[in-house]
Amino acid sequence: MTTYVNTFRVIRFGFGGFFLAGIIILLATVIQLNLHSLATHTAEAEGVHQCFNRNGEIQRWENPETGKFFRICDNNGDWFGIQVFVKNADGTFREITSFIRKHHGKPVTNLSDVEKYIETAGKAKRILP
Repeated sequence: MTTYVNTFRVIRFGFGGFFLAGIIILLATVIQLNLHSLATHTAEAEGVHQCFNRNGEIQRWENPETGKFFRICDNNGDWFGIQVFVKNADGTFREITSFIRKHHGKPVTNLSDVEKYIETAGKAKRILP
């Protein structure tokens, strides 16, 4: 008589499994937020680029500690756009981001509010006009 014995390993989820599941959920959330960010801010960045092309910059700021520059454009009083960029080692510039400055979800229409934002959040000093 032959006896069949089926052996199997009991898989225990334990702390490591919960940790791994948490990482997977976190990554899925971050990827989703980045897709939202791209969809939302791409159109906004294009609008800021068009503002610079039409109206030029009205001010330029610099944070010498980080090497970041901030340009401001005025879209005919409707909103102010900000472009953040850095200078590469070869002397060219690379944009980091462009956005419309908002406060409580509404575009800021007062230049002094934009200046305060760049001065405090960007820790920058004005270098042009």
